[in-house]
Amino acid sequence: MFQQKKEKKDKKSDHLQKFCDFQINLQHKFFAEQQERSEHQWRLQQEYIDKLKEERSVLSTSVKLPKLDIASLNGNKLLWVEFWDSFQSAVHNNKKLSDID
Repeated sequence: MFQQKKEKKDKKSDHLQKFCDFQINLQHKFFAEQQERSEHQWRLQQEYIDKLKEERSVLSTSVKLPKLDIASLNGNKLLWVEFWDSFQSAVHNNKKLSDID
C-alpha cells in the first residue's frame, strides 16, 4: 500500500516536472522569438532612418540656390542697418536654408 502511494506520488512528480520543463521550454522559445522580432524591427527602423537621411542629403546637396544680391558693407556705419536687414531676411532667418547652405 505504501509502495503504491509512493509510486503515484513519483508519477505525479514526474508529470509535474515534465510539465514545468515543457512550460520553461515554451517560455524560452517565446522570448527568443520576441528578441528576434525586436531586433528585426530595430533593423527596419534603422534602415528607414538611414534612407531618410540619404534622401535629405541628396535633396539638400542637389538644390542650386539662386544668387543673392546683397549690398556689401563697405565700412559705412550708416548703411549697417540696411545691410543687416537685407542679410537677416535673405539668409539668417530663412528657414529653407540648412546650416550648411
